[in-house]
Amino acid sequence: MEYSIQAGGTTAFVQAHGAMVTAEFTVNGHTVRPLYQAPWSDYAHDPLLAHLRGDFPCVPFGIAPSSTVSFPPPWNLLDPGTTAYAHGYSSVGLWDEIEEGTFHLQYPEEDTVESITRTVAPTGGRIDIKDRIHMRREANLPLGLHPIVRLPEKPGAARLNLPPMRSARTYPVQPEETSVLVPDTRLIALDQAPMLDGGSLDLTRLPLRQHTEELVGLFDVTKPVVSLDNLDEGYRVTIEWDNTYLKHCMLWISNYGRGYEPWNGRNLCLGIEPITSAFDLGQAISATSNPLSAEGLQTSVPLAGGMSYTLKHSISVEEL
Repeated sequence: MEYSIQAGGTTAFVQAHGAMVTAEFTVNGHTVRPLYQAPWSDYAHDPLLAHLRGDFPCVPFGIAPSSTVSFPPPWNLLDPGTTAYAHGYSSVGLWDEIEEGTFHLQYPEEDTVESITRTVAPTGGRIDIKDRIHMRREANLPLGLHPIVRLPEKPGAARLNLPPMRSARTYPVQPEETSVLVPDTRLIALDQAPMLDGGSLDLTRLPLRQHTEELVGLFDVTKPVVSLDNLDEGYRVTIEWDNTYLKHCMLWISNYGRGYEPWNGRNLCLGIEPITSAFDLGQAISATSNPLSAEGLQTSVPLAGGMSYTLKHSISVEEL
């Protein structure tokens, strides 16, 4: 089931599974659809991928790797634990609309999270989203949001505008066999990211020419705003968030790099994901001492039982 909320020439669509938000914006008389929708209509084998699209909350954020044996030290010493639901129950649960623009999800009784309420408020050229997390019991959780934007097909036809930050790093291991960046590396400049073949890659001009999958962490972001200029279609989409609980941002560059189902070498998108997490490595790694926390980077959020915490962000579109 999909709900719609309209105001000021902006329409937000909310998929009941995962409360995943897509949108249509009116910019100078033109309709702009900046958010991603997976190129498959359904995929019954995975409840997250079945409805993958747009923007959704991840509580807790991440997916535990099956093993850390192949990770570089000291990552390889960490117990990855297990993940009950990829990116948390919030991403796969069936949300109820309790009033127009407000959606509620009750978590399973065994979960430390009791519920989440998501409020989606479109206005002219902008959608404001609030996710109120109510805790059942105390927990130390990685938290995140998962906005995914469309990319034009022409290589380099989108320009990524990045915020000031403390550091940027590649994923501890190659995310996929097709990944071309040197893993576990601090990036001096994202327009000169080192490649395994000795060259460099400009991550600020997308899509890439290579068929690849890359994950890059932007840590201790001091101005929590990331935008993408779609030069082919003449608009800018901006993700802005409150960094009270979400200190970092993870970029997911999906550039035709996954050949297996349901991706089948056809997926093209950019995830701009505000997080407090050790990349997307799940709760066990994020909530314990790890190489990022050893450098003073927060990788989980202490949450008290019976208390509520609100994540806030917005998606806006303007003409270039």
